Amino acid sequence: MTTTAQNMQGTITDAVNGSPMNFVRITNMRTSQTSVIDHNGFYTIPANTGETIVFCYIGYNITRKKKPKCVLISTLNLAMAPP
Repeated sequence: MTTTAQNMQGTITDAVNGSPMNFVRITNMRTSQTSVIDHNGFYTIPANTGETIVFCYIGYNITRKKKPKCVLISTLNLAMAPP
């Protein structure tokens, strides 16, 4: 049986002012694979159905999201907020 690689992607913005965020660390908790977003706030990370992705940025709340089922590429746009 062949498995198809799946990804999660999207844009991360600041919940306070709406601007794209830079240098957010994104981690797949099952595989420990990490990614960093680009200067426009866009990210992509390998993630299979049900895997938890963690978004971290100093001075902001840590956010955890699960990859939805039955989709090869899931788009998750996220607005991160300070505590």
